[in-house]
Amino acid sequence: MLKNAGGLAENTVPADNQLKGNPAVYYDGDGGLRVLIAGNSITRHAPAPELGWDGDWGMAASAKEKDYVHILMGMIRGKFGAARFCVAQLAEAEQRYREIDAVLAKFGELKAFRADIAIVRLSENARIEKDGGREAFRAAYEKTLGFLSGGGAAALVVGTGFWRNPDADAAIREAAGRFGAAVAELGDLGERDENKAVGLFAHGGVAAHPGDTGMRAIAERLFGKILSARNARRA
Repeated sequence: MLKNAGGLAENTVPADNQLKGNPAVYYDGDGGLRVLIAGNSITRHAPAPELGWDGDWGMAASAKEKDYVHILMGMIRGKFGAARFCVAQLAEAEQRYREIDAVLAKFGELKAFRADIAIVRLSENARIEKDGGREAFRAAYEKTLGFLSGGGAAALVVGTGFWRNPDADAAIREAAGRFGAAVAELGDLGERDENKAVGLFAHGGVAAHPGDTGMRAIAERLFGKILSARNARRA
């Protein structure tokens, strides 16, 4: 049953301090394909007792292995073999898109990682101002894609918002076109309650995040675009 309880407005989880001082970047695996995953609270959110959230993985999956990042890790290793992952919590890049140079300057290790594949999921925390906001976000997003992909050296896959954010989503598609990035459309997932953690958390913003079903759907759509991007590189 299709339900939409407010879309983007449901994201009432603060974008600030989503890791509460924890390192914003972690690595998984040794050798093989180098895969960078950059996102926000859907990618990783540290424990936040005040929100009723005790995990340190993608909010609001029931366990680490059930968030989209770890499902995707399994899919990629199953297809390509050994892989080393670099996972970055970059919610600040959405929130401070007009200061993107200062934000990216904190994450030199992401550029140094020299990813073979870069997966970028950033939009849900972007509050686009009416006067020039969309263009400013698009420019910031392009800088972010260039930074994370080594100037386009990596195969790029981007996702639109789990909660539709029309201005940000449009800017993402435009920026993706410049880099030849594959785009996974995700906005319809956030319109159905079965993809959320509804009823599992008292805090409405946490409950509006993707639950296990939504996380798997995100991973599957991103993985499909990864295969397309890799095939396009070989063509």
